[in-house]
Amino acid sequence: MTKPEQSPLLLDSYETLVWILNHVRKYPKEQRFQLAQKMGDCAVEFHELLMSARRTRKRARFLAKADFELEKLRLYNRLSKDVKAHSMNQYEFLAGPLEEAGRLLRGCLCCAGAPGGSCTLLDVRPAPMLGFLPAVRDDGGLLWVDWHHCA
Repeated sequence: MTKPEQSPLLLDSYETLVWILNHVRKYPKEQRFQLAQKMGDCAVEFHELLMSARRTRKRARFLAKADFELEKLRLYNRLSKDVKAHSMNQYEFLAGPLEEAGRLLRGCLCCAGAPGGSCTLLDVRPAPMLGFLPAVRDDGGLLWVDWHHCA
């Protein structure tokens, strides 16, 4: 059986979205309908914007909006830690994927903003790299890192 094809950025975004949606359900009652709702909505919007960017040639507009949603997610993650809705370990656990998504998104924004440019991280890739995280090398190439060995 062949594995499905996945976009590295969308795959990581989806995994982070699932974690956030499962986690915010456990927020204290006083934060559940404020911070938790905003954080969940923002994570869904971020993923939807990436999906929209993937389906058009004019990706820069959607990617810029996704970048703003990512900034909001970072803010909500920090606020969640500060109001004790989640622990420092949970904050750090989410901060890593958000930072990685930011690096990948900035690379896409640079490519999409260039004349005739397009972000290849949104394109469908064969899935034999499942279990690996994409990272952009200094020379702009794509590097796959085994996430099982990431500390």
